[in-house]
Amino acid sequence: MGCPFPFPGSGAQSSSIGCIVRQATCDVVKQGLEDDAMKERDETEKRIREIYAARRRGSVEEVMATFAPQARFRLAGNAALAPMTMPVDGHTQLRSVMNQLVDAWDWSDFMIEKIVVDGNQAAVYSRGPMRYGADRQEIETEILDLLTLEDGKIIELVEFCDTHMVSRMTGLGA
Repeated sequence: MGCPFPFPGSGAQSSSIGCIVRQATCDVVKQGLEDDAMKERDETEKRIREIYAARRRGSVEEVMATFAPQARFRLAGNAALAPMTMPVDGHTQLRSVMNQLVDAWDWSDFMIEKIVVDGNQAAVYSRGPMRYGADRQEIETEILDLLTLEDGKIIELVEFCDTHMVSRMTGLGA
């Protein structure tokens, strides 16, 4: 089968040169697109690490600055665990929830283990010790977050955690 991109001119040699030139051009363009995608992935991962660092520092203002105004947050779980598993929409409701979470939970030693980025979405696997309540009762746990980002801000966060443990420690949904 001949070259699908024949080089202008005559003969097989001209056609072969055309295919080589066009293939090289396609390879360069493809590499450029792959480099752009890798750069975008790296930038998204860096932003996610900044977002989680704000959470570990326990600053509600810093945490709120990571969410877009129309953001949605939801702790994945059965409706029987409401209000813990009810979706929270927008900054006003989100600020109330974040105030409660930051006051009640100490995330300072909780660390990211893995981030998988696909376009504007990411899965973040974290684990470590968390402390709850005034007495800072410590538990070792793991969490998987699914994030959607837009312009570097979270527009949706679904958090998968041990809802039984959270329910037992907080008394919510019990």
